Amino acid sequence: MTMLIPDPEPAELLSAMDNSVTLINEMIAGTEAHHPIASRPHEVIANVRHLELMIGIRVAELGDSPDLSSYEAAITAGKTYLEDV
Repeated sequence: MTMLIPDPEPAELLSAMDNSVTLINEMIAGTEAHHPIASRPHEVIANVRHLELMIGIRVAELGDSPDLSSYEAAITAGKTYLEDV
């Protein structure tokens, strides 16, 4: 039997994206305490990719043209951080 997983609601998508922004910003600031310093670049890469994917594929599902500036800023900050590590 195949189980279908329902697509998340727009609020869930935005919440997941907000979590990525928070994690990227905390990793860059050095205030994220749950991951070892050595894993921070990997976590930043994963969350930058998550945001890029969500913006590229799912943004149409988010409805009334949400403000993407915080997500785009986190992507830019994450990429800049990765260039410096």
